Amino acid sequence: MRKLKKYVPRDDFDMPKSIDHQRYTAVLIRQSDHRAEDDHVFSRESQLKLTSYAQRLRGDPTDEMVRVYDEGAGMSGQKRIDHRKYDCTKPSDRNSLLEKMIASRNYLDDHVLGRMNGNQEAKALQGLFDGRNLAMGYVTQGKKKQQIILVYEPWARVIVWLFLRFKELNSFAKLCREIEAMPYLFPDPSADDFMRYTFKIRMTKVPGGFKPSCPESIKYMLTNPAYIGAWVYEDAIVVDNNHPAIVDRDLFLWPTTN
Repeated sequence: MRKLKKYVPRDDFDMPKSIDHQRYTAVLIRQSDHRAEDDHVFSRESQLKLTSYAQRLRGDPTDEMVRVYDEGAGMSGQKRIDHRKYDCTKPSDRNSLLEKMIASRNYLDDHVLGRMNGNQEAKALQGLFDGRNLAMGYVTQGKKKQQIILVYEPWARVIVWLFLRFKELNSFAKLCREIEAMPYLFPDPSADDFMRYTFKIRMTKVPGGFKPSCPESIKYMLTNPAYIGAWVYEDAIVVDNNHPAIVDRDLFLWPTTN
């Protein structure tokens, strides 16, 4: 059966990097969407932490050698070079532009490659939807970056039946054969439901609905703590009672407590 492990936080500071300690380290904060400060709050919060990150990277006791350039939301990719706050005919502004170009390269190397995954991790550790495929029976609703997890009742009833039938048959092999003989396990959502919710479907599409492609998929469902409301990240439960449960805990644990 599925085994979970204890979650161990990562620190991308351990990634090898080189830095010139004789020069200032630039931190550039910018977001392309004018609504980013509200809609993409995790992105901005992580960027605001880059000052302390740069200080740690340098190994300095203070942030004296760190310069912050905060363009706010709606700047990145929205203005032409001649509309920005510098004039490349002036040496001082050319130097400023050079610093921003260096900072942009650091942004690509450190933030895009290393920090954006950290944004996803930050959301996951708080039990927020992080873009993953959800367990069958759950859907999301809401704005792209602020989606909430809901129970999708037509599929939740199938999940409850799955656990009850497994207990009734007391045989995983018999359950698999019974499901294999079905035309589908999860019925197609209605057109209205497709418009109302976001489905992250991992099952095989068949006429009339969806069904697992192999016994391992069925086993995964029967051992997925998401069905008792737990939030899993990197094979570890990071938040208990994170979202509405579909299956009673005793029923979920039946094979191990029987």
